[in-house]
Amino acid sequence: RPGGMQPLAYYEPGGLLLALMHEQDPALHPDTHKDPGTEIWIYDVSNRRLKHRLALIRPASAIQVSQGERPLLYAASVVDDTVDIYDLKTTRLLGTLDELGMPTLLQNL
Repeated sequence: RPGGMQPLAYYEPGGLLLALMHEQDPALHPDTHKDPGTEIWIYDVSNRRLKHRLALIRPASAIQVSQGERPLLYAASVVDDTVDIYDLKTTRLLGTLDELGMPTLLQNL
């Protein structure tokens, strides 16, 4: 299921919709939409198909993507006070920003 505080991001040049997803624990209340995501599902908007599932190194509650030629995917964790940075094209982890004081939402400027 989609989850987190900021569960969607859009990479316009590539027509990609990114969705922060998590598994729903059947023992929990069905309202898990605020639970952090453990994967980002990358959809090709033009053909409405799932292109890739990216397993995150830590659960994230917010995602954002830069809009340049080398798009960066940002995944924020309020649990660890970190933002993990991935290369969107290769889905490789590039690094982590820490000691941010609970990054709840991410914004492109």
